[in-house]
Amino acid sequence: MAIKALYELVCEKKSIQLKLDELNKQKTQLNEKIVMLKSQYEKEQKDVDNLENNSLSKFFYNLTGKLDEKLDKETREMLTAKGIYDNAVFQLSNINTDIAKYEKRISELSGCEEQYEETVKLKLDELKGTDPEIVKLQIELATCDNKLKEIREAVQAGNAAYTKAQEVSKELSKADNWALFDIFGGGLIADMVKYDHMDKANILVNEMYSHMAAFKTELRDIDMSVRVDTSVDGLLMAADYFFDNIFTDAAVQNKIQNAKGQVNNIIFAINDALYNLNEMEKAEKEKSEQLNEKLNSYIVAL
Repeated sequence: MAIKALYELVCEKKSIQLKLDELNKQKTQLNEKIVMLKSQYEKEQKDVDNLENNSLSKFFYNLTGKLDEKLDKETREMLTAKGIYDNAVFQLSNINTDIAKYEKRISELSGCEEQYEETVKLKLDELKGTDPEIVKLQIELATCDNKLKEIREAVQAGNAAYTKAQEVSKELSKADNWALFDIFGGGLIADMVKYDHMDKANILVNEMYSHMAAFKTELRDIDMSVRVDTSVDGLLMAADYFFDNIFTDAAVQNKIQNAKGQVNNIIFAINDALYNLNEMEKAEKEKSEQLNEKLNSYIVAL
């Protein structure tokens, strides 16, 4: 196998190992988060169960005439906790799938470093008395081409994350508009449409999490990172028509706007990273062209 092809395999293995390191880091953090979220969800579920069963809490709230109100509130909190917990489990499943895929590829690339080193040594022995600079230039060019490949993979992952974040923002904007209408007497129809857009946004948030995790993993290859909190709170909640009044409606709109602000921060961070990636790609392309020109000059001179 040619030196360049072997070097590309070596670089691929190193790249995959970096991705695995990043994914295992994300997995550890997510496992810790899931334990906490599961505990919170179980606590909220227990609160609901206590109000639905023959408990002292049920007796007290029934006595004061506030049982239905308290049960609706606890149910909303339970559904919120469950939704956040389910989101985290969904992310973990995607990460485990990626880890398995990369571990399989690492196994397939076993021994490529030794084969590469042996091939380089043989090539240098062949070129003794001529010009080993050619091998050096070939390796530099392969390094540059591999960097370009990694940058383009990161750009592709970033564009996917950006597109999904924009879709989330669009659904939240629609939900925000209906929430405003709801405040001024939109009624049950406004509630239903508002929550329909919020449900769609929540589904898209799950997908956005996956794309952001993939983007962060690709950036790990080229020693870059996205410094932003990618969590989006305030989306998961039960319908508020149980408490159909301006105070509750305004609180829901505030949660939507907060979530929209968080998504916009993510969009800004992705844009910033993509700009830096484009600048890096330009620099590497220029370097590749210069190395190709220099290599051609050496070959012609032999």
